[in-house]
Amino acid sequence: MNRQEFLKKTGMAVAGGMLSLPLLDTAFGAGNTNAKKNKPNIIFIFADQLRSHAPYMAPDKYMKRFENKKIKMRENVNDFETAEEMWRQCDTKIPEHGEWSKRSIARMKDKSNTPILKDYRGYYAAIEALDDCLGRILETLEKTGDLDNSIIVFTADHGDNLGSHHQVGKQLPFEESISVPFIVRYPKMIKAGTQTDALLAPVDIMPTVLSLAGVRCPKVDGKDISAAAMGNDTDMQDAVLIMKSIPLSTNWIVNGNGAWRGVRTKRYTYARKSDTKTPWMLFDNQKDPFQMKNLVADSAYADLLKKLDKKTDELLVPAGDPEDPAIFAKLIHKERDEHGLHKRWKDLMPDRIKPGSTFGCQN
Repeated sequence: MNRQEFLKKTGMAVAGGMLSLPLLDTAFGAGNTNAKKNKPNIIFIFADQLRSHAPYMAPDKYMKRFENKKIKMRENVNDFETAEEMWRQCDTKIPEHGEWSKRSIARMKDKSNTPILKDYRGYYAAIEALDDCLGRILETLEKTGDLDNSIIVFTADHGDNLGSHHQVGKQLPFEESISVPFIVRYPKMIKAGTQTDALLAPVDIMPTVLSLAGVRCPKVDGKDISAAAMGNDTDMQDAVLIMKSIPLSTNWIVNGNGAWRGVRTKRYTYARKSDTKTPWMLFDNQKDPFQMKNLVADSAYADLLKKLDKKTDELLVPAGDPEDPAIFAKLIHKERDEHGLHKRWKDLMPDRIKPGSTFGCQN
């Protein structure tokens, strides 16, 4: 079932774009039309946000609020040792981007943390702007009488290292990178203040939200964990797959590391290098919430490491993931060639991989 067939069958109206009140007007208009046709009055609004994302900027009135505020950064921002170790382990290098990596290394070695503090100020400003926009949406729903009949989901597509372990961007196994918010408001089924430690992966969002909406979900990857959202079953899955599927990308420029796969359980984070299947990171998030102690070489955790490595293998099967970075690079090449998108998604950089080149760290 494709997107249009699904919308036609369910009677859903879809609107999407940057946060704005005209977007809400469009969506409610579509919903009312459906109601007149005796179809389910279901509206799906995807409202993008004001980018709490690099380059970490927001409208001036929000930026000014944080100009002179004292900002407390996360404890692991000063984890210079991990950043330096990443460059020692570097397994990818492309000469054309030598200047980029030089600038990144210079930033990494800046122990004043001035660039990171600047990013924090911009990030907080963007979050405050987003908070105001979300407030306007809730006010609008309240005025139309639809607030308590709406499922409000606040989430994101990825986290952000934001200087933790002296890293930027995403695509690392660290908690700041892999964790995203998933906050749901739906008083008809979810009691205010309900919290759960259930594990949720992005593929679980669609079946979970459709279940809350009472809409039959087509066959998709992912699990319906709406029971956990309602405060019931929290053990529906004991681990979720985490990964960086391609060898390079923007984050490679900052830390020199390629593709990896791993799992996040309720307590542990495990990751291995995809080219060699070598264990790379293991953290006990209960004892070490800022992930300052990598346990991958600790013999006391050898059995756990094997167990998590096996779990990674198990989860890769239903995901259909061959754990071969070259395959993904070739697929991106193929799609770009077929659609003439040679100038798009340069941050993935598979077109910079020259025939016959070897991923080998060069000083």
